[in-house]
Amino acid sequence: MDTDRDTLRMLEEIEECVCRGDTPRLRDVLSRCVSAADISARSIIEALTRGMERSRDGLKSSRLSVPGFLFTVDTFRDGIGWMRQAGLELPEPEVTVLIGVVEGEVHDLGKNIVAAVLEASGFRVVDLGRQMSRDCALEAIQQHKPSIVALSAMMSTCIPGMRESIAWIRKLHPGVRILVGGAALDAGLASSIGAHGYAESAATATDEANRLIRSP
Repeated sequence: MDTDRDTLRMLEEIEECVCRGDTPRLRDVLSRCVSAADISARSIIEALTRGMERSRDGLKSSRLSVPGFLFTVDTFRDGIGWMRQAGLELPEPEVTVLIGVVEGEVHDLGKNIVAAVLEASGFRVVDLGRQMSRDCALEAIQQHKPSIVALSAMMSTCIPGMRESIAWIRKLHPGVRILVGGAALDAGLASSIGAHGYAESAATATDEANRLIRSP
């Protein structure tokens, strides 16, 4: 039996299962991987991540719908959860993102999708939910020490509050990068209210977050 070829085939299966959002099949493949002592947890994580990246590319190019993409996120998360239950040692995320919907905003679907995407892309995500006030954000920054704060607003009436929160975050925590998104914003407005970055959609949130981490 060609062990290397079998290993490669199983890792490719993991990648494909994530792309298809096929959770039952993924669990079966993971069971076989754990039985194969020569397949490391790191290799499995890399295969899961490749599947997520392919799915994210599909969402960006409109080859994959948002509901279809969320199936792949759920499959990825299930795979990570299965590995934890199996006692496999997983790497801890190096970058924390604090995310929330600004005070006065009631819509949080977009924020929830972005949070899922960032988590599936390897970030540690702390989700503060809806109605995130300035004081709530500042307290959470003090507690969780994030590298990025991501703020969402769908309604233009919430922009003044977002602007105020950004001003205080920049004043008290100048090392924190601020990423914004939502229907009420575009790149120009995001820049004018002091944000360091703008994500047009969930598909681009990971790219923009990575850019902010790399930027001086």
